[in-house]
Amino acid sequence: MLASGICSVLAVLVYAVCYVLATERVVIENKEENKKNVGELMRILFTSRSFLGIITSALILLLVQLTLSGMGNYVYPNYFNNTTFLAIGSLVNCLVVLALAAVIGKLVERFGKKEIAAASSVFGAAMLFIMFVIHTKDPLVYFIFGAGGYVGIGIFSLVCWAMIIDVIDDIDVKKDYRSDGTVYAVYSFARKLGQAGASGLTGLLLAFAGYTTTTSFDTVVVNNIYNLATLVPAIGMVLLALSLLFFYPLSKKRVDKNAEILRQRRENH
Repeated sequence: MLASGICSVLAVLVYAVCYVLATERVVIENKEENKKNVGELMRILFTSRSFLGIITSALILLLVQLTLSGMGNYVYPNYFNNTTFLAIGSLVNCLVVLALAAVIGKLVERFGKKEIAAASSVFGAAMLFIMFVIHTKDPLVYFIFGAGGYVGIGIFSLVCWAMIIDVIDDIDVKKDYRSDGTVYAVYSFARKLGQAGASGLTGLLLAFAGYTTTTSFDTVVVNNIYNLATLVPAIGMVLLALSLLFFYPLSKKRVDKNAEILRQRRENH
């Protein structure tokens, strides 16, 4: 209880610091012109390919991420009969993301958000497919390849919120309408739906594997759990890469072009 209270206080302090130090660089001069009803606003958002693309990609990522973690709770104790790596898995995944955070800025600057997210998704898919093919009996091997697969998840997780800004800019350029808060709100709501769906997917996969309290350690069942825990996320990572490459339209070139258009607009006001 005390630890929870301290964390809550720290969270409030951090949010306060973020608020005080934030600098708003985009100033909307004619705010009255940007007030639209809900129907018109939804039409603007859901006719934007960039907005639909980032939502689709984010939902796929959530399904992959939560399925990996959810199925991992059964792979280690049931298939490997080992919970050591399960206990440290979340910590290692956090360390992977922290390591990526140290270099992600340079990668984005050179290659673009869409490009590195798609490339990392392909890499993550390759790691997961290898795990499926080799069907290892060694929990350490599974753990290492799983950490490699998490690279794809980690990179997109780091850049997806920055990609929302690119989406907002794209809507501004195409629709001459800007509402950062609404776009973030709808995007966050869509992610919540994805999280709920992912929780149900884990249960469906376990049922498909034949898992029950009486069959939880049967050879066929635990092998099915292993296969589903690797193959389904691998397919998901492939779908994520395809979504980013062929549906989400904001390449580095287009993002830079939109930024230049908006810069010229501000200068001409």
